[in-house]
Amino acid sequence: MLKGQQGGNPTLNDYTNKITLITGLPGSGKTTHTYNLSQGEAVVYSDWGWQFSIDENDNITSSFNEEYRFNDLINNIKGSKNIIIEGSYFCNHKFMCEAEYYLNLNFPNIEIEKFYFENNSKDSTANVLYREYVGGNHWKKNENGNLIFYGHHYTGEGPNHGRRNYEVIIENINKLSKNYIIPSRYTPIKVQLQDEKFYEGWRTLIRE
Repeated sequence: MLKGQQGGNPTLNDYTNKITLITGLPGSGKTTHTYNLSQGEAVVYSDWGWQFSIDENDNITSSFNEEYRFNDLINNIKGSKNIIIEGSYFCNHKFMCEAEYYLNLNFPNIEIEKFYFENNSKDSTANVLYREYVGGNHWKKNENGNLIFYGHHYTGEGPNHGRRNYEVIIENINKLSKNYIIPSRYTPIKVQLQDEKFYEGWRTLIRE
């Protein structure tokens, strides 16, 4: 949205769109909440920063403006569109601050609102495993002849090649959870289990 002008091209100060940042651990329910919130009225960027990694010190290896969709985001703001960006890496306080910095740097009068999901690694992990279980159908027999769920495997290049998808995601859940800070002025959104019955016995599905 643009403030009223007396002709001429808009300046950075004229953009007053609303940008919503949503964060939570993988499996917390961010994507579902995002699309319920947007109702087709906003441009949605899902899983912002998915191509980044977390180093041995739990720092994210890239910056908010290095996301491959950053220029597209800027163009959509200039197109007077409201934006919703969701991503687990915003759990990292430094990364969230970078997002606000670069957005305000480009658009000083932009309205930014934020939603945080609770820091609940246990329920988020159960949801990740349920998602893999429902969509995977990757089973093998163990040495006792019992069927064990193994899950999807990464097929791309890089350090995670050949690893089980859920193992990498759970590793990120644990890394992000350690340093996930929810400012006291925000009421976190509760993580909803996708399947209570599955949650009770999910450990029996995972290889030893």
